[in-house]
Amino acid sequence: MAAPSRPRIPLPPSTKPVAVLDLAGLILKKHTADGAKSALTGQLRADFEAVAPDIAAGLADNAEAKDLEKKLEQIYERRNNHLARVYPLLSRVSKALQGEYGAANLRRMGEHGFTVDDTPRPPKPPQAPKAPKAGTGTGTGG
Repeated sequence: MAAPSRPRIPLPPSTKPVAVLDLAGLILKKHTADGAKSALTGQLRADFEAVAPDIAAGLADNAEAKDLEKKLEQIYERRNNHLARVYPLLSRVSKALQGEYGAANLRRMGEHGFTVDDTPRPPKPPQAPKAPKAGTGTGTGG
């Protein structure tokens, strides 16, 4: 009969800081609750207690970051609501200024902040001839 497998204890990778801080926070909570009876002893105990403020600060910073993410989403939503009213006018303003300045003076639209690209347009690449569709050939048929 095979011996029972030894359980594995995976650690969260450093690329997942929230998971690292959450685990450290749980360990700290248990260590604090156990007090003198804690399984963390000697130098490990001293080292862990020394980083306790970092654990608390990291968790607090994460909570603040989450709050800021929510606020940032709200700000972007407000910005986009403003944009929805502003953007449609840009085309109208562009057309009005083009009419005002005429084709010979379109560079003046740059005074209003528009980018004016007066370089010649590159020629369109030649298109390959389309193959005739099946059944539509021009054969004489017999």
